[in-house]
Amino acid sequence: MSRKWFFLISALLFFSAFGSRSTVASLDRAMVHAVGIDPAEDGFNVTLQIFRPDSAGTETQLDPAKANIFTVSASGKTVSAAMTGCENKLGEFLFIGHVQLIVLGSGIDLASPYELLAPFIRSKESYLGAKLAFTDDSASKLLSAELSEGAVSAQSLVSIIERSAENSVTADCDLLAALSDDTGSLAVPVLKVTDASGDEKEKTVTTDGAWALRDGRREFRLSAEDCSGLALLLCDGAVPEITRQGITVRAKEKTGSLSVSEKERRCRFSISVCIPEDLVTGLLDEGELCRACEQELRPRCERIIALCTKHRTDLLGISKAVRARCPQLWLDCGESFEGLMNVLDVSCGVSCEVR
Repeated sequence: MSRKWFFLISALLFFSAFGSRSTVASLDRAMVHAVGIDPAEDGFNVTLQIFRPDSAGTETQLDPAKANIFTVSASGKTVSAAMTGCENKLGEFLFIGHVQLIVLGSGIDLASPYELLAPFIRSKESYLGAKLAFTDDSASKLLSAELSEGAVSAQSLVSIIERSAENSVTADCDLLAALSDDTGSLAVPVLKVTDASGDEKEKTVTTDGAWALRDGRREFRLSAEDCSGLALLLCDGAVPEITRQGITVRAKEKTGSLSVSEKERRCRFSISVCIPEDLVTGLLDEGELCRACEQELRPRCERIIALCTKHRTDLLGISKAVRARCPQLWLDCGESFEGLMNVLDVSCGVSCEVR
C-alpha cells in the first residue's frame, strides 16, 4: 500500500513541477500581441508589438492609464530570421501564443503563405485565429502609430476589423483561413492611419475596404460598398442601411442560397432580406420600401459577381459548390475556376419583404 502512495505522490509532484516551469517560462518571455511584415533590401523587416505589464515605467506593474506596449523591429532574409533579430535586441525569447494580428505592408502578399508565415505555423504556441490584414503603407508605421490616447494596441485593431466586418464595410480573414484556402482567393481587410478631424498631431486607425487576392496576390481592391455586396452574397455581416423619405431602416434578417445547374450550366445566388414590420408601419409604404431595398442591394451583388468573373477570383466559393454538387462539370472544366467561368453563367436575385 505504501508503495502505491509513494508512486502516486511522486507522479503528482512531477506534473506540478512541470506545469510550474512551463508557466514561469512563458511569463519570462516577451509577449507578442501583433506582428508587422514589410519588405526590406535583405528580405523582410518585422515589427513586433510587445505587451509588458511594467513597460509604462510606473511602480505598479499594470498602468490602466497607458497601453503598456512598445514595438521592436529587425530585418532578416526570412521572417524567422528577422524575429530572431528582435529576440537579440530584446535580450529575451519571444512568446507568440498571444499574437492577435498579423499586418502585411505594401509589397507583401500571400503567394507563399507557408513560407512567409512559417514561424506561426510551425510553433505549437501559435493561435490560428489571429487576424490577417493589409496596409497600403508600412506595417511598422501602423503598429507604431501614436493615437491621441497613446499607442494603439493589437486588441484595438482587432476590434476595429471585427466591428467593421460586422457592419459589412470590410472583410474578415484569419491565419487559418489563409492557410486552408486551396484556391488562393481571399478577401483581406485593409487598415490605414489617418489624421483625426484634420489634426496632424492626432491619429486614428480605420479600415479602408479590402484587397481581393488571386493566387495569394493582390488582384483588385474592394471598396466599403463592394464589401457589403460580398457580405450579402456570403450571408455575412449586417445588411446595409436603406434610407427612404428621410427615414433610415436596416433589415434584421437575411438568408441566402446558391443553386447550380449542370444541365443549364448556371449558378444563381438568391438573397432574401427581411425588414421588421415595426420599423416601417405607418411611416413608409411597404411595397416602395421593398423595391428601394432591392434596387439598392442588387447592383452591389452584381458588381461583386462581375469583378470575380473578370479577375477570375473565387471569393464566393463557386468552385467548392460546383465540385460538390456537379463533379462532372468540374472535371469538364479542367478542375479550375478559370475554366469554370468560361462556361458558367453566374447571376443573383435579391428579394425583400416586411414582416
